[in-house]
Amino acid sequence: MQKRSYSGFQSSIENIIKSHPGLAHAKESKDLKYIFTNDDNMKYLGMDEESRIIGKDVFDLAKNMGKYWNDSNVKKMYDYDIQVIDSKKTLLIESSVFLDSHGLIVVHSTRKIPILYDNKVQLVLTLISDLTHRETPVTLKTLYDKLYDYREATTKFLQHFGFDIKIAQEITPRELDCMLTFVRRNNFKEIANDLNVTRRTVEEHLKHIKEKLSCHTTDNLMSILFEKFYNRRPAR
Repeated sequence: MQKRSYSGFQSSIENIIKSHPGLAHAKESKDLKYIFTNDDNMKYLGMDEESRIIGKDVFDLAKNMGKYWNDSNVKKMYDYDIQVIDSKKTLLIESSVFLDSHGLIVVHSTRKIPILYDNKVQLVLTLISDLTHRETPVTLKTLYDKLYDYREATTKFLQHFGFDIKIAQEITPRELDCMLTFVRRNNFKEIANDLNVTRRTVEEHLKHIKEKLSCHTTDNLMSILFEKFYNRRPAR
């Protein structure tokens, strides 16, 4: 059987990357610079052209990501690639938390696969599945609180769920706590107990939230929050 050319070998890897339903890319083992990427990966990195990624390494891309990729995470990504090259074995990394180019949380499950040609690792293929949708709003709020200060965590969390940036900046951290408890409880007394505040305080928070979201009724507020946080309407 005739051996496939190296260009044909590369082309098959590129096809895998382009058709992968999630983030995907490949790096050359000799210098760990990107050789292939797909649209999802470009969107995640905030890039609109492949030329801004191809030929770069993870340290180059970290400069574009700014504060959203810390040195520890970047070094860890590099070390994972080295581990795959040295071991010639696939590496599975489950539930890694990263920030995209907008500073919003993504939870990834990652497979790093050594691609051999002539019995040598020529490429490191990375296939990523987005698991963010599996996380509950409360879990994501906890993650945002760990990554940002109190005020910015609230804004980023609300942006994560599609709230307009202006509204996200107007909602206070305590109002957000009330929103998340309200959508799970829908009982003022229970909300007050959970937040360790008075019923009157809960009523005031919800009043301000309704004003900021242009809601006229509590039922309308519940519908909006359910659709935002759970992508469905509340049970009646």
